[in-house]
Formats: sequence, structure tokens, C-alpha cells
Amino acid sequence: MLEPRREIRLDLNAHLRWCLERYASYRLDDNSYQPFNGRRRQCNSPYD
Repeated sequence: MLEPRREIRLDLNAHLRWCLERYASYRLDDNSYQPFNGRRRQCNSPYD
């Protein structure tokens, strides 16, 4: 008998969703993104 497939959902808060949608280089582990020049920066969303 086959096991039913389980849907994996990632419940992200508004800040994380905003950063992920805005920056392709956004990293969840340290809340940073890589701008086109310079060092990585912290993502500061309107939900901070």
C-alpha cells in the first residue's frame, strides 16, 4: 500500500517573505543579501 503524499509547507513570516521576494541572493540563515557591489547587507523590511 502506498503512503499518502505529504505536502511540505514553509510557513514564513511577512519579513522573510518580503526579503525572499525582493532579493534573489537572500539567505535565511543570516538574514542577508548580496548587492551588486560591496559586501553582504542585512535585509531590513517594512515588517522589521
